[in-house]
Amino acid sequence: MELQQQIENVLQTLKEGVCAALTIRRVNSSDPTINNYQLELAERVNTGNRGLNMLGIINASDPRFNNRGARRHYTSIKAKELLTMFDKLTQEMLDALEIGGDPMFLGIKNPSINHLGQELYLKIRVNETFEGDDWDLSNIDKAAKKKGKDGDFIYGNNNGELAHIFSKTELAAASYNAETEQFENVDEWEHNTIDEATEDDINYSPIKQVINKQQAVNTVTGEVNPL
Repeated sequence: MELQQQIENVLQTLKEGVCAALTIRRVNSSDPTINNYQLELAERVNTGNRGLNMLGIINASDPRFNNRGARRHYTSIKAKELLTMFDKLTQEMLDALEIGGDPMFLGIKNPSINHLGQELYLKIRVNETFEGDDWDLSNIDKAAKKKGKDGDFIYGNNNGELAHIFSKTELAAASYNAETEQFENVDEWEHNTIDEATEDDINYSPIKQVINKQQAVNTVTGEVNPL
């Protein structure tokens, strides 16, 4: 089975709040004596501000209607920790990976690592910000938050100004409560999200109204300015 199909099979059965280790690949290391790897994670994250998926509810038996996009996160990891986390891996399998080569499929849900006697489960934390890095600012069309891959930009209210939102991910940890059968975020971390701006949010007059993906119009003067 091709790698992409293996990944898609995992994503179609990935329930909300469950993190999965999708792939592992070898990447460049600053220390030539230590192999470095990149772990690809996916989680169907609920940030708490998403509407009810009624279409998914009435088509619950069809995974296509419940396959809302899973967030990805990529993290650096060394061989020792990989072998500790994933019993299916061997040193020989890791050594066979080449820098720039194809990744190895894992497809393991709820990956965890033991730290000082506590089992910590890997989670993806969403952190949205108005502050993009150099790559973000040079690639607005790819980096800024949109209504779907090819949809319009979603703008936030940044102190009375419409601003692009950059949705980042971070690696976080959760513990598992056997009594409640629920994951509990370590140190009670939360997702950090920015609401979409509305005209009522913008606390100055006149309001800038977005007229396309690149421009906004001053509703009093009619002047069109880039965003």
